[in-house]
Amino acid sequence: MIEFNRNIVKIVDTIVRRERKCNQEVSDNCRDEILETIYNNVKKDRAKSLRRKLYVANSIAAAVIIGIISLITYDSNRVDTQSYENIIASTSVGSQNMIVIFNDDFNIEIPTNATIVNTINGDLIVNGMKVNIKSNSKYRQVAVPKDEVAKITLSDGSKVVVNSNSRLIYKTGTDNQKRDAYIIGEAFFNISKDDKRPFTVNAKNFAVNVTGTKFIVKSNNLQAGCVALISGSVNVSLYGGTKNVSMSPNDILVLDGKQVNVRVVDNISSYTSWVDRLIEFDRDNLSYVAEYISNFYNIDVIIPDKYKSTKITGKLDLKEDVNKVLNVVSILAGLEVEQTNNNIYTFKK
Repeated sequence: MIEFNRNIVKIVDTIVRRERKCNQEVSDNCRDEILETIYNNVKKDRAKSLRRKLYVANSIAAAVIIGIISLITYDSNRVDTQSYENIIASTSVGSQNMIVIFNDDFNIEIPTNATIVNTINGDLIVNGMKVNIKSNSKYRQVAVPKDEVAKITLSDGSKVVVNSNSRLIYKTGTDNQKRDAYIIGEAFFNISKDDKRPFTVNAKNFAVNVTGTKFIVKSNNLQAGCVALISGSVNVSLYGGTKNVSMSPNDILVLDGKQVNVRVVDNISSYTSWVDRLIEFDRDNLSYVAEYISNFYNIDVIIPDKYKSTKITGKLDLKEDVNKVLNVVSILAGLEVEQTNNNIYTFKK
């Protein structure tokens, strides 16, 4: 038993040394090296007269090895839970005029209305064609400019539609422990159900946890955000606190600073219509509609205070030119719209 304990000490010491050399990640090669080293250490101490006893001891040691390697693997997975700010900062990109797919060491521009599919082994397929990439990056991102919407299939089969002026950051392959993504802007998620591996969408000030459902997440760099649940159920965790909010279909959660408001809406499609590049509104404030158009087209829309609460009802086709869209809004509001600069539009009487 004393010899067995010594072997265990050697095993632990070997694993710790090898784990430090593996850059916090236990790859398949690294596991093989650990097992080979441990095997050689045990083999040196093996005596023929103790073969049966050591056989039992080695079986126990193997179980210990598996347990320790599992713990190391778990620890390395914890790197993926680093803060939203760190992930966003490490994947920041410059301005672009086309939909762009980024890794740490490559980027590719894709055509409008392209289908983007990520396979389980990390391959990237655009419009049915495999893109030849060589990258060890754990995360990939899609950056969507103004006037565009990107449709993406993740490696687990989940579907995501990323809205204009938004970024989605996600893993390049399948993780046995967890599924997650990071969003700046707005996206529609249709998550494949997997009770054993929940999916987490990380936003600026909150995280949405699901096992499989459809919902909208809107988040920016301010202290604001929105979650609209279409089907199933989700749990929203607020950063910096212990408060969790459970949501049901047709619930809308609005976060404004530290204030959280959850309400039920009759027409959830008004929050999801942008997926088809439409926007619906039913007696909504002109200021709300103008803000949405401003974000989608990346323009400034100025509305005098006395007109901000003007109620309008209708549907806009966001595939149209911004001038046509604003002209429709001005007619519905009983106002005029004037382009005062390249990207500045002002409503007036």
